[in-house]
Amino acid sequence: MVSKDTSGYTPAELDQLRKEIEAIPWWHRIQVGPFVTPGRASHYAQDWIASRLPASLAGKSVLDIGAWDGYFSFLAEERGARRVLAVDNLKNPEAHPKGSASFELAKRVRKSKVEFQILDVYDCDRLQEKFDVILFLGVYYHLHSPIYALEKIRHVLAPGGSVFMEGMVRPGGEPSVYVLNDADYGPTNHSNPTVAAVERMALKAGFTSVRTVHLNYGGGWGPKLFGRRIRPSNWNRVMHLAYALHVRSQAYRGLFELR
Repeated sequence: MVSKDTSGYTPAELDQLRKEIEAIPWWHRIQVGPFVTPGRASHYAQDWIASRLPASLAGKSVLDIGAWDGYFSFLAEERGARRVLAVDNLKNPEAHPKGSASFELAKRVRKSKVEFQILDVYDCDRLQEKFDVILFLGVYYHLHSPIYALEKIRHVLAPGGSVFMEGMVRPGGEPSVYVLNDADYGPTNHSNPTVAAVERMALKAGFTSVRTVHLNYGGGWGPKLFGRRIRPSNWNRVMHLAYALHVRSQAYRGLFELR
């Protein structure tokens, strides 16, 4: 999809860039030159998270854990971060059939200074630096040991810094966790905690405060309908409202700030 002026490109350059983009599977929608990549993630959820992260990261160092194509890494750079490190373990061959190719293409075309490193969240404490802001978006419910991961993350958070953590949550005041089944949620999604459980896990990992930034009813992946997973961004507003009311009693997304 062309969304910006193409005057800085020759027809041959546009065609070449289009072919490079189409040759790579994308998770996020990212501005790459005059094109927007065809991300598979919910565009609604992506915009929802972006709108609730700090509008200015001027002078901050940022670590983006589970960065994938790097949308939020590049967003942090756009918002003034002085240094951004994007990390991902790239262990899932279905999710990353071409490794970090999407990130590298976006970085090259955007002339970005964001750095990329292959690193598992459980190893992030090996980094020889601390970060003012850590993005931990859409990751914790994929992990077998989210509390252990949060402990590792806390070790690389600078004093006075913040971790912004986002993912699936369930309604309920009790600190309980629902173990997901593969048939409905796929083999890489493991747990769906209540908001109270998220708070308890963060405190257990050594954080001293947890703030719920926002709860989004229906902003993530939808349920399966006739064997296909439905994204809210593909529905009209009426259907989206009906969907939101449905998932409100089952699962939704939460964005939290940990300090």
